[in-house]
Amino acid sequence: MLPDTPFERAEADALCAYLCATVHVAFAHLLRGARWADSP
Repeated sequence: MLPDTPFERAEADALCAYLCATVHVAFAHLLRGARWADSP
């Protein structure tokens, strides 16, 4: 699934890093409120 050329691979890695740093952080804790609060 990864591109063959080094430049395209770097672009794919950059996209993965962006998604991990923004989208994942925004939604990872959405359903995990019990971890961050003792009461509703």
